[in-house]
Amino acid sequence: MKNIFQKIKYTPSKTAMNVLIKGNIIAPGEAPQKMFERVVNTIFGIEASMGINASETEKIKKLFAQYMSKKLFTPGTPTLTNAGRDGYEKSALSSCAIIPTDLRNKVKSKKIIKAYYRQNMGSGFDLSPYKNPIELLLWLNNLSVSETKNGQYDRYIGNMANLHISHPSIRGFIDLKRNHLLPHFNCSIVVNDNFMNAVIKKETYQLADGQIVKAQNLLYKISESAWSIGDPSIINLDRMNKDNPIKKILPYISAPPCAEMGLSNGETCQFIYIDISKFCTVKGINYKLLKSVVRIIVDIRQK
Repeated sequence: MKNIFQKIKYTPSKTAMNVLIKGNIIAPGEAPQKMFERVVNTIFGIEASMGINASETEKIKKLFAQYMSKKLFTPGTPTLTNAGRDGYEKSALSSCAIIPTDLRNKVKSKKIIKAYYRQNMGSGFDLSPYKNPIELLLWLNNLSVSETKNGQYDRYIGNMANLHISHPSIRGFIDLKRNHLLPHFNCSIVVNDNFMNAVIKKETYQLADGQIVKAQNLLYKISESAWSIGDPSIINLDRMNKDNPIKKILPYISAPPCAEMGLSNGETCQFIYIDISKFCTVKGINYKLLKSVVRIIVDIRQK
C-alpha cells in the first residue's frame, strides 16, 4: 500500500492534546501524527487476512483517515489508546463489554472481571438471574474501588448494573444508590410493556415471587429516585430486542454504562463519536457528507 499519510495530517488542538497526554491515550513521546497513523493502520491492517482486495482497503482507509484528520469523528478512547501500541497488544479496541461470568462464583468471576478491566473497557452486568442482586452489586463496586486504587488503569472503571422490574428485590435495588456510595456504577431498571401498560391503566403488577404491587407506585419510586440522584434509569430490552437480528441466539441482556445500545452476553461494542457541528452550514446540515462518514465508520461499502 502507498503511504497515504504523506498528505493526510492529524493536528489536535491544544486542549485535545492535553486530553491525549493526561489520559495516557497517546504513548509517552509519541507525536499526534504517529498516534493517528498507528490507529488507522491497525484498524485496516486486518483486511488482508480476510481476503479483501488491497486496492479496496486503500480506498476506504484513505477516506477514513481524511475524515478523522478533519475531526469529523473520533474513535473511542480504547481504540485510540490500544490500537497498534507497543505493550498493548493484548488490549481490546472495544469500549465496553457484557462480561460473560456467573457471579455466583466470585473467585472465578473476580479473575475474569479484572482481565476485562485491565483492557480499559467499561462493562455491563445483568443481575436479574440472581437472588441477591444488591449484595452482588455492592461486591462489584468494591472490586472496582480496590482495582482503581492500584493505579494500573488508563481509564476510569465504569459499569452498568440492571435488574428486571419483576425481581423481588426491585425496591431495595431502586434505593441502593441513595443508601450507598456506588461511584463506579450506573443502575437501570429493565421494564417491559406489561409493566408500563399496568402503570397507564393504574393496575397492579406481579413480581416474580408472587408479590402484588401497584405499578404506578413502583414507577413513582423509580422516578423520584432518578429526580433526586439521577439513578436508576429505565431500559426496555424487549423493545430493543425487536430490532436485534439475532435475538433468538444472542438476546440483549444489558447495556454499556451509558446505555448507548443493547448488548448480548460476552458481546463488546466499539464507539466512534461524530462532531455534528462539522456538518452544519448556513443552509442546514450537509446530509450527503454525513451519510458518507457514517457509511465509512460502520463499514458499509459501496459496491
